[in-house]
Amino acid sequence: MYKKDPLIKLLHNSEYGMGKGTVDKVWYKFSIIDYNKPIVITFAPYKPNSVLHSPEDIEKSDFEELFIWGFDFIKKEGFNVISFDTLKNGLWYRSEYLADYLKNLSEEIYGFPLRLGYGGSMGGYGVSVFSNLLNLNRVLLLNPFSTLNRRLAPFETRFSDFLKNDNWESGFFDGGECNAKGYVIYDPLFHLDVKQANRYKNLEHLRLPGVGHSMPMHLQRLGMLGWIAKSFLHENHIDKNRFYKEARRRRNYSEYYNWLLSKMNRHLTLKRKNIIIYYKYKFFIKEILKGSTPHQQDVLLRMCKNRKVEEMLVNTKNQNIFLFKFSKFLVNRGRYGLSIKILKHLIDQEYRIDKTTELLNTYREELRKKKERKEQILN
Repeated sequence: MYKKDPLIKLLHNSEYGMGKGTVDKVWYKFSIIDYNKPIVITFAPYKPNSVLHSPEDIEKSDFEELFIWGFDFIKKEGFNVISFDTLKNGLWYRSEYLADYLKNLSEEIYGFPLRLGYGGSMGGYGVSVFSNLLNLNRVLLLNPFSTLNRRLAPFETRFSDFLKNDNWESGFFDGGECNAKGYVIYDPLFHLDVKQANRYKNLEHLRLPGVGHSMPMHLQRLGMLGWIAKSFLHENHIDKNRFYKEARRRRNYSEYYNWLLSKMNRHLTLKRKNIIIYYKYKFFIKEILKGSTPHQQDVLLRMCKNRKVEEMLVNTKNQNIFLFKFSKFLVNRGRYGLSIKILKHLIDQEYRIDKTTELLNTYREELRKKKERKEQILN
C-alpha cells in the first residue's frame, strides 16, 4: 500500500536521502544519513497561532521551506530523523491511516541500532501512543498528554471540543501504555500536567516548578533545552544534578513569576502571593538598576516604592513592557535622564515596542531644552 511513499521506499531499499510526504491529516520530513546510527522520531506539539499546511502546500513547497518541530536540531546533531506534524483540520494524530502507515514504517526502521522518540505536549502524546508500535527504545517527553480519554483521564479539561468529534475508545489512544524507557519533564505545580505525567510509570520524572505548560519554550529560554536534548540523544542519560541546579535560573525568568501569580497555580495563597510579588518586584527593578550611578539607584528605588509603580509591576507580565511604562512614569516626575537610559536599554536589547525610538528622541529633545532653560536662568 505504501510502496510509492518516498520514506517507505527509501528505507526499504536501504538508500540515503531527505524528503517529505503526507499521510492522511499528517505530514512529515525525513533525513536518513547512516543506517549504523540511531533514528529519532519526533511529533510536533499543537500550535494554536500557526498557519497549518494543506497537502497541496506540502507538495508544492520546497523541502527547506517547510519547518517542522525538532527536525533541524536533530539533523544537525548527526542523527537519522523522521518528524511528523498535523495538517490543516488534523489534530492529535488520531488516524487509522496514520497508525497503519506507522506499522509499515516500524518494520523498515527495526534494523537501526536505536530508535528514539522526542515530543512535547500533543507531540508527547504522539510519541508515547505510537512508541510500542514503533518499537522505540527510549523517549524524551516534555509536558506530554498521555490521553484525552475521559475514562482514563477524567481530570483533563483541555481540548474538550475536540472530544466531541472523535472516539477516544478506539485505535491508539493511551500513551500511558508506553513501554520505552526515558524521561518525562513537567511542572509539578500544574495539576493537569502532573496527572498526565503520573500515567507514565516507566519513565524517570524531572520536575521544573512554576512555569506551567509549554515546557520546550521555557527550557529553551532558560538555556536548558539544548544540553538536555543532546544528553538524551548522545549519552542516553540526563544529568539530574545539573538539571535541578540549572532549574534555579527560573528565579531570573519573568514567566516564572507570571505563572506563579496566575489562576492556574492552585497553590497560591495570599501569603505566597505576597512573597512572589516581592521577588518579582526585586527581579524587575534589578534590570532598571543595571549600570546606574549610586545616586540614580537611590532615585529609582524611591520611585519604585510609589503605589502606582507597584500596581504596574504586579499587573504587567512582560518585563520590557513594564520598563517602557516605567520610563513614562519617570518623565512625568521630571526624570528625563533615567527615562532615556531605560529606553536605550530596550532598544539595545532589540525589544520592539511601538514608538520606543520616537519617544526616546522626544525625551532627548525635551531634556536638551530643559538644560538650555536652566543655563539661561543661571546666566
